[in-house]
Parts: sequence; C-alpha cells; structure tokens
Amino acid sequence: MLKHKQLLIAALAVLILLSGGLRAQETRILQGRVIDLKTGEGLPYVSIFLKNSQSGTISNEQGQFNFRAPIDVTDSLVFQYLGYKNEAIPFPDTDSLLTIQLREEIIQLTELLVYAQVPEPEFIIQKILENRSKNYPLLYIKSPFFIRKRDTYVVKNLDATVKRIDVPGITANHIQQMVEAFPDTIMSYSDNAGMLYRSANPADSVSQKLVVHKSVSLKDKSFDTSLDLIQIFNETLQKNTPGEYWIAKSGLIKIDLEPSTNEKGEIKTQAEELENQQIRLLRLKFKTDMAYASLSVKDDWEFLYEPQNYHFKIIGGTIINGEEAYLIDFKPRKKERFSGRLFVSATSYALIKADYHFNDAKSGVDFSMLGVGYSEDSYSASIYFEKTGTGYFPTYISRTVGNSFKFNRSLSLIKRKDRFLFDKKLAEIKVDLAITVNALESTEILFTDAQNFTATEYQAIEENKKLEILSIKRFSDDLWKDYNIIEPTKQMKEYSIH
Repeated sequence: MLKHKQLLIAALAVLILLSGGLRAQETRILQGRVIDLKTGEGLPYVSIFLKNSQSGTISNEQGQFNFRAPIDVTDSLVFQYLGYKNEAIPFPDTDSLLTIQLREEIIQLTELLVYAQVPEPEFIIQKILENRSKNYPLLYIKSPFFIRKRDTYVVKNLDATVKRIDVPGITANHIQQMVEAFPDTIMSYSDNAGMLYRSANPADSVSQKLVVHKSVSLKDKSFDTSLDLIQIFNETLQKNTPGEYWIAKSGLIKIDLEPSTNEKGEIKTQAEELENQQIRLLRLKFKTDMAYASLSVKDDWEFLYEPQNYHFKIIGGTIINGEEAYLIDFKPRKKERFSGRLFVSATSYALIKADYHFNDAKSGVDFSMLGVGYSEDSYSASIYFEKTGTGYFPTYISRTVGNSFKFNRSLSLIKRKDRFLFDKKLAEIKVDLAITVNALESTEILFTDAQNFTATEYQAIEENKKLEILSIKRFSDDLWKDYNIIEPTKQMKEYSIH
C-alpha cells in the first residue's frame, strides 16, 4: 500500500512538473494599439517588450501591434517610445485586445544632469559624426531580423506601338497582350525572417551574410501574365549561334543582353527567376540599409554632413534606457531637403533615434530629359539604435519613398552577328513605348537580440542560394505564429487576391 502511495505521489509530482512545463511553453496573443494620451493618434514604431527577457516587437505606423510570448505571470509588458513616459502592465494571462495610452515626457534642459550648461545644438550635431566610429564600431554581430517590403505601383499611362518585329516566336500580338494584361495598380507585400551576420573585418570579401528562415509573398498575380513575354524572349535569347548577340537600344544608349540560366546551364523558368531575384534584391536591400544605419551615406544624412545649411533647436531632453539624451528639432535654412527630430546621447553623442522627412514635395530629385523623367515626390525615414556592451546597434529601420517615372521613347531589341567591320543586324523588335508610373516603396526592418560571435563562425556561414517563397492570397496571423513581427497595417490585412 505504501508503495502504491509513493507511486501515486511520484505520478502527481510528475504531472505537476509537466503541467508547469507545458504552461511555460504556452503563448498568449496580445493585440492592440498604442496611442498618444493627449491627441488619441496612433504612435508608430513603439518598442514593446517583456521586462525580464527583453524579447519583443514594435508597433506599425498606425500604432497597432501583435505580441506573442510565453506566459510569465511575474513579468511585465513594457511600452517604450522615445520622448514619452514608459508604460508597464502585468502580462495578461489570457489573449487580450489592448489600448495603451502613452504620455509625452520631455525633460526641461535645466533638469539634465550631465552638463551645468547645455552646449549649442550645432556642437552636438558635429560630435555625432566625430564619434561615429566609436559609437558604431565594426564588430562580428549577429541578430535575428524581420523585414517587410511594401510596394504600390500605379500605372497612369501605358501605350506601345509596334514599329517593327521580325523575331521568330514573338509577334505583335504578344506585345499587345502584355499591354492589355498589365494591371493599372500593382501591389505587393513581402515578409522575410532570418538571421543577419555582420563582419568586423573590412578585408572580408562579403561584409555581411543573410540566412533567411521564412519568406512570404502577397502580390497581384495578374502581373505574372505580363511576364510571359519575358519568358518567351529569354528562350529566344538562348537560341543564338556562335557570334550572335542581343542588345537593348534607345537612342544612343545600348545594353548587351544575356539569357538567365540555372546551375545546369538551362534557361531559368519564371519561378526560378523570381526566386533568385528575390534573394538578390533582399541582399541588396540589407546592404543599402545597413550602410544607411552606419551614417555613412551623405545624401541620406545631409543635415549631419552639411549642418551649416540647417537650423537646429534643442527642445528638451529625455532618458533612454538610463541614458540622458537631447531632443533636437531641425529644418532647412533655405532649400535643403529634410526636416525632423533627433535624439542624441548627452554623454556619448551617439544618434539614438532619428525621425525625418522631405521638407516639402519639391525636395527630391527631379529629372527630365529626352523623353525620360524621374522625380522623388516624398521621403520619410525612422531609425532607432540600442546600446550594447560595445556600441550602438540598429533595432529598427523604416524608409518610405514616393516617386514617379516617365518613359516616352522608341525602344529596340536587336539581334546582331559579329562581322569584321560592322556587325550585321539579324532581327529587331522596335516599339514606341509611353509609360508613366507612380510608386510608393516602403521597407521596415526589425532587429532583436543582437549578439557577438567569432570570425571563425562568420567564415562558416552559408547564405541562401535562393528563397523558397510561400505565395499567399491573403495575410493571416497564423503565418508568423512563431515569430515576433511588425503588425500588418489595416490595408495589408484587407488586401486579398481573387
């Protein structure tokens, strides 16, 4: 009997331990919106994290968030937004829909403890670049990432008149079908999650490596119909005999064309081309945005490199993770491009946060010549850095660019054959093409849990050769149930493909 009791007690103990273990692995879904207490407006890019573990996410530009985490009744959920008072709530034990109100908190300059006399804002701005290499050092850093790319292209005008076509397999009807199938509006959303590895050695042939764990794409499939001609033309390119080649020509501008092939030397299918293109574009995006985060791209940080052209004003201070920071507003003195707000450490002079945008619609590039036009109509950027043991690492980057493109010229695709003096024209497609497109392109990158690692580990990392893209027709929360992501906008959730 005693033995049975001991077995029963042991079994109960095991059940209790198991139930505790299972409970620790359960997750709760917290959704909601963070708003300004005074105005009721949504606050974009609020940091939301568990106090003890620091795992978290960030709200979208409308203040909406979606947070998944293991249950921990002793922990608190913290809402942190620079320039606002932190808000902490007990972590709910059930799925919840929350509305969090944050109060703006700007400390008076007389309350800052670092200096008895606050320096001039121009001095602070100068110190940002002077201390750049110390505050943002080259290190072997790895960090999980989530990146969202959102693109909307509105075709205002598209007209193609075939002037000549004598290429076997391609007819004027193909081109007309492409024009008719081309949608008026092309929308696409792509989400990718994985790990970014950054090198500390400038001599490394690759300065950073990308390992993508999951890739999801939501895009208008009607655009694929217009890609059929590309596949047909790609196959036509491959049918060259020795000495033959293709060029694209518009006026004096010409480009040699080569067919895309896979590892076996075969022409890539449309699916293969898109998969390879996606990983190439993703690598390029990270290369561009991490260069931006290093404060080295002068065009994007014009107000830091040419401060004499801007008016700066210290409006107060704040405390960021125990570090005092100045809040500095800036605007152009004359016709410079940007205006916004900077958060600068009062001790290290590191730029901790920047929110800025074009000062007006005419701030961007505006180019038009010989039937080709391009203009930047809008630009906005936000970037946050978090202090680690050895420097500052970006935790969030957001950039949105609005532009328009016009092309109204003759475009020729020409097949030629090598000859001694002048190459012979074998075939040509010549089209008078007129197209006007307005674009809005947005990228958001969320980094979490940045850690140091070794040069040996870096050399062993192998990047994805291509992406296995999950194409969906409508966004679902279940797609990312094991990840902390940036909450999709209302537009994303409502957008679906029929």
